Amino acid sequence: MDIRELKYFIEIAKTQNLTQSSSNLFVSQPALSKALKKMEVELGVKLMERSGKRLVLTSYGTAFFEHALEVTNAFDNIFIYMDDIKGKKRGNINMAVAGVVAQLYLQEMIIGFNKRCPEISLNIIEDDSTDVLGKLRSFDMDLALLPQCASVDSLLQIPIFRSEIVAIMPWENSLSALEYLQYRDLQNQMVNILNADHGINALLKENCSALGFDPFINRISTQWDQLVKITRVSKGLALLPRPVIASNKYPYMCVRPFRPSWPWVISIVMRKNNYISNSTQEWISYVHEYFSRLPSL
Repeated sequence: MDIRELKYFIEIAKTQNLTQSSSNLFVSQPALSKALKKMEVELGVKLMERSGKRLVLTSYGTAFFEHALEVTNAFDNIFIYMDDIKGKKRGNINMAVAGVVAQLYLQEMIIGFNKRCPEISLNIIEDDSTDVLGKLRSFDMDLALLPQCASVDSLLQIPIFRSEIVAIMPWENSLSALEYLQYRDLQNQMVNILNADHGINALLKENCSALGFDPFINRISTQWDQLVKITRVSKGLALLPRPVIASNKYPYMCVRPFRPSWPWVISIVMRKNNYISNSTQEWISYVHEYFSRLPSL
């Protein structure tokens, strides 16, 4: 087998569909079927089997898939590595950014980085944390910029910016009389939160459950302005990162922090033990520099 056939196998494993893989790779279905059969004969094991209309990995296929990803990634990095030896700072960086991070910072970051390194292209998608972590593990992305999430063995998280989660509420809410909030104060409150990719949802449920109650989550949205409007009408509260509040004016609402503080941390996330190209190092350095210039909130 060769690199080309390994890439065919990886694409079929990801799409679970020969028609879709054929379209993505611009290769005929018979050619893909032949390549898959050839690999199975060479390895002496069944790599995939049909489940309805899908092609799913067998236990052998799952193990082979992990190694195939590593081999094809190492092969692709050969060209990047040679450019690095020549001292060239050019190439592409495939990166994912969580929605709230993108809305707050991404446009300004891209403009600044393009001025500094015009020969390095940034291929960026906005996605939720669960999908992003999967794309990192499958080598579809080089790195990600996310609110800090649960630890994953194969991934490295580098904290680069620290702030906190705060509650925003109308002055009519009884909690506005308090200087600080604790998790127990959320009992019997209608709570509006950003969607689960920001890690707020899981931590909220975990800490409230430890106090013997489930939070009343009224609305989950990707749009913080919508959450604030809903909160104003419902007389409940919204949980938002402090930078969101700092970048917007809500004179008809009050903001209360938590004590102890509810941390909100942005991290660079990448695969452990992976080759980091000169272009990726330039981007990481720039991101550190950018966030170091932001005011402490």
